[in-house]
Amino acid sequence: MDRVDKLMEQAESENVDAVMIINFENSSKASSFYFSGFTGSFSILILHRDFRKLITDPRYTEQAKKETNFEIVEYREGDVFDFLKRILDELPLKKLGIEESRISLHVYNQLREKLGVEFVAVDKYITLLRMSKDEEEIRRIREAVKLAE
Repeated sequence: MDRVDKLMEQAESENVDAVMIINFENSSKASSFYFSGFTGSFSILILHRDFRKLITDPRYTEQAKKETNFEIVEYREGDVFDFLKRILDELPLKKLGIEESRISLHVYNQLREKLGVEFVAVDKYITLLRMSKDEEEIRRIREAVKLAE
C-alpha cells in the first residue's frame, strides 16, 4: 500500500471521495512532493482510490513527467478554479478532502464558490502519515547524515 492509498483509506473513513492538495508557489510543496515526487512550485494533486492526477502549468510539464507516475494534466490559461471545476465535474464527488492549513482564505472561498462540494480537512491524516517514515525516507535520512558527518 503506497502513501496515496494510506491517505485515501483514512479519508474514506469520513466518506471523502477524493483529496486535493494545492501547491501554489510552494504553499504545500512538501505534501505535493510526499505524495507524488514532484518538486515544482505549482501543482494541484487530485488523489482518488482509482487514479492520481497532477495538474501543473507548461513550465513544469516535462519535469512532472520525469518525477512522477501520476497522470499529468496541463493547465494553460483562464481561471484555475474554473479549470478545476471542469476536472472535478468528471467525478461523482460529494466530499473533497483538502489540506486546509495550507491554503489561503481566498483560495478556500474560491473553491467553495466554484466547486459546490463539501470540504473535509485531511491535514491530520497527512500529518500522521508523515510522522511514520517508510524505508525510502529512512534511507534518505541516513544518506543525509553521512553527508553531514
